[in-house]
Amino acid sequence: MSKRQASVGALSLTISDHAVVRYLERVKGVDVDAIRQEIARIAYDSTPFKTVEGARWNWEKQVVVTMIGHTVTTIIDHGSATQYVGKKLIDGQKVWSP
Repeated sequence: MSKRQASVGALSLTISDHAVVRYLERVKGVDVDAIRQEIARIAYDSTPFKTVEGARWNWEKQVVVTMIGHTVTTIIDHGSATQYVGKKLIDGQKVWSP
């Protein structure tokens, strides 16, 4: 079963990411706008990779931020960002192994 699939008894449903975000916001009271601001700050404070277009490294949070233009498309935690280990940033530093 994929991450977007959920079963209740014999019924199998697909749950969209939009539905999950709205549930967190409207039912669980998560401040989605505050999370957007936090992600924007992480992206702003990140250093671009020298040879990886659209990817940036955030030293404080130890995450990779991927972007298309000015849109953040995903955040990858350091443990899952193995393809970025050893890559140079534009300031000459390298991302190390977790």
